[in-house]
Amino acid sequence: MKFVKRIVIYLAGLFFVALGVAFSVNSNLGVSPVNSLPYVVSRILGKDLGTCVTVIFIGYILIQILLLRKAFRPLDLAQILCSFAFGYFVDLTETLLGSFCLPGYPGRLVMLAISIFLVAFGICLYLDTDLIVMPMEGLTAAMNKTVFPKKAFYEVKVILDCTAVVVGIVLCFVFLGELQGIREGTVLCALLVGKVMKPMKPSHFMNRVLLFVLLLVVGKGALSQERIDTLYYSRSGMTVRNPVFADYYRLALYPADAAGLKMFKDFYIS
Repeated sequence: MKFVKRIVIYLAGLFFVALGVAFSVNSNLGVSPVNSLPYVVSRILGKDLGTCVTVIFIGYILIQILLLRKAFRPLDLAQILCSFAFGYFVDLTETLLGSFCLPGYPGRLVMLAISIFLVAFGICLYLDTDLIVMPMEGLTAAMNKTVFPKKAFYEVKVILDCTAVVVGIVLCFVFLGELQGIREGTVLCALLVGKVMKPMKPSHFMNRVLLFVLLLVVGKGALSQERIDTLYYSRSGMTVRNPVFADYYRLALYPADAAGLKMFKDFYIS
């Protein structure tokens, strides 16, 4: 049952990311960075966006294989299935949202802000399930491990999002002769999505969301008198900053209002 719950949350995360993409497209301020390259390719080839998303994401998986080599797990090939699922959700959310757009430039900025939040929220949601990551986040993790080991995950995401936007701009001018789909909103998304993810903290993010909802429903009476801290460890037993590369994590449970005895429990990821 727990695994089914994780699958549901994972798919919900993909849906929210796709919905964020649809909001960014309808804002007419530029598509989201994750879809900037697929969007440009779809305009060049005349193919639907969902198909181009799938193809580009498979390309991201190939880059991961080149970067990680033997560290790339056969299980990570399941990202291809995620690419098809995400491509389907992109087409679905575009159909559901239709041509909806808030009027005026301020309305478009609101649409863009909603898009940024939805994409960041969706990514954190599915990362928290500890299942197969999306190809873009898989590539981010691979770059984080091999190229930018001293940077945080969200910082590497900002770098890759900006790179995808730059490549999209170049392709626009080379093949289309003008910018299409990439505007100020795309640049803002590239710079802000990763930063919005930082306070959300993917680890146990869904638990925090559920706790927040619980507090809204039942009020302050639901506040716990216990404090939980989480530390992440590598295989060698050293603490690591980025939970993406943790082999296990340790929960410390103790009273929130006193320096009481801590109760530790290890949870192995692999």
